Amino acid sequence: MPNLIQSEIPLIRTTGNVVGNLGFLPSLREMSEVEFRVDTRVLVQPYLTVVVSGLFLIVSLLDQRMKQGFIPRALCLGVGGGALLSFLNTRLGFEVVGVEADEVACGRMKGDTHDLQVNIDCLNAKFDVVMVDLDSSDVRTGISAPPPESVRKPFFQASKSVLHDHGFFVINVVPPDERFYVTLIQELQDVFHNVHEINIENEDKFVLVATVSPIASNDHDNAFIQKAEKSKT
Repeated sequence: MPNLIQSEIPLIRTTGNVVGNLGFLPSLREMSEVEFRVDTRVLVQPYLTVVVSGLFLIVSLLDQRMKQGFIPRALCLGVGGGALLSFLNTRLGFEVVGVEADEVACGRMKGDTHDLQVNIDCLNAKFDVVMVDLDSSDVRTGISAPPPESVRKPFFQASKSVLHDHGFFVINVVPPDERFYVTLIQELQDVFHNVHEINIENEDKFVLVATVSPIASNDHDNAFIQKAEKSKT
């Protein structure tokens, strides 16, 4: 469904009353006097919670930067409905840059190989994290992520180039087959220092976290942890 943009996010009723059984979708007439606001405090999709949890790898460094007056920065490749971007900004205090796939990279054919061109001219400052949540637009492969053209070393090298030395790269993966997944991990390992795999329970999804440099042990008594804990309430 190439024209569908999907994002699951809670809505909170702010005014008015819904008549009838809330277990069923009310009619438009019943909803006419009701107003809602988007709740950016909660990530509905389980995999997004896992994506954000990768921040704890660099939590002590983020805390140091915040104490020095720096605002942590996140580059999100793949915007969708904006749930992840809103959460990072409103709940964790990140400055967030969101870029859709066609603004980041395009694939072109060269003989029998794909050559990925990456445009990062607009990214004039380093980021603490790059988060990739891109689905494949090829309907023949079913639901899969990321697009095959993103499983290329130039894409990962370009992503690494906009990260701080303490930064990390996280990507949502729904592999169409084992070969795709093995290739993806190998390409990441060739570019980044360490690659960590998180299997999302009861789903054929994975989150891969790749670090630019060795990660030191975390100090759990810091401002960023406190802000993250508040985001759960």
